[in-house]
Amino acid sequence: MDFEINLRKAKRSLLILLTSSFLLVALLALTKNVIKAFVLDYPVLTYPVIFILSGYSIFLLYKLLLVSRRKHLIRVGEEELTFPDYFLDEKRIPINAIYSVEVIVLGGIVRGVILGITGKSRQVVDAGIFKEHGDFNYFVQILSSRVGRCCDMDISHVRDRIAAAQLDKRAFASFLLALLIFIIFLIGNNGDVFIKTPEAFLVLGGNTKELISKMELYRAFSSFFIHTRFLHIAINMIVLGVLAYLLEKTIAQIRFVNVTLVGSLFGVLSSNILMLNEGSVGASGGTYSLFGAYIFLKYKYEEYLPGSINSIPVNRLVLLLLFEFYAEIFWLELVDYINHLGGFISGFMYMFLARVGPRLEFVDQPTLFEKGLFATLVSGYALGLSYFLLLYYGVI
Repeated sequence: MDFEINLRKAKRSLLILLTSSFLLVALLALTKNVIKAFVLDYPVLTYPVIFILSGYSIFLLYKLLLVSRRKHLIRVGEEELTFPDYFLDEKRIPINAIYSVEVIVLGGIVRGVILGITGKSRQVVDAGIFKEHGDFNYFVQILSSRVGRCCDMDISHVRDRIAAAQLDKRAFASFLLALLIFIIFLIGNNGDVFIKTPEAFLVLGGNTKELISKMELYRAFSSFFIHTRFLHIAINMIVLGVLAYLLEKTIAQIRFVNVTLVGSLFGVLSSNILMLNEGSVGASGGTYSLFGAYIFLKYKYEEYLPGSINSIPVNRLVLLLLFEFYAEIFWLELVDYINHLGGFISGFMYMFLARVGPRLEFVDQPTLFEKGLFATLVSGYALGLSYFLLLYYGVI
């Protein structure tokens, strides 16, 4: 079955990408503050970055010029699905490699479909790419029937149940957490994101030996929100953006917050006890805890996860881990490895001990104990952060 694509929508998407790429090249080339914020003490990296982005812009322009020169179709065959990718190159996926089909509904409107693909992450097909909206509905109907023949019905039922539960959930907690971290960063830098955070701010709220030696317990909580510079916070926000959204909608807000904050707390205490550095700051313990939780779900329950959740194959997950690890080593000073490792172990063990059920029946249903833990953690972090800010402004 063949379906025509909406060329106007395809052209608009390419044009948005092209414009964004050109603007970023211009910012890097003309604005010293942006260069300072992104490449920091390595200005030699500016020119390769500009060169790569310029090449990418030329590639997009080439694709935009060719878009109308041939007919682009979405084809659902008995053995293979063929459709144009984001750059309008032909992409082929074997039908027997697709294990789930999930319709995306945002604001009560059908936006597209997520295809879970064995060993290759997921594929999102935008409903707007179809020339006729009825074609999209027919496409989903045909594909769902053919994918159903290729999968174990019992496993498919679990995937469908988990996928359906995602539709009514919103990732508020991860957004609020990221927003609060950024606000504290702005407070420490007096609103200037292009400078390093003043040492006085770092020392007063960081995870230092005074946490235990002088029982300054607020440091265990305040250090999570403090970052040394823009790139430090950007690295953690990238990981939050990739993993937090997936996990919050899967394990529910209470469990997501618990995993993040327990991971940060465990990382801070592990680091402080061993204290290989003079001190540390940042949300890395919490972000690595998310890595641990996600890897546990993939390790034990991967066959039950629909494509919207099981969207990062192991090789890409390892690359994401390495990206954060080496980015921090390359651009940041005195990386706290113990904090990272403690957070990772904490996230893995939290999900290992949590009541999720043999087929993820309770994956988004925290127990009464977890709800109490959530209230305790949120109160502790709120009090710790408030106490630190009162100290910083000289109120107490």
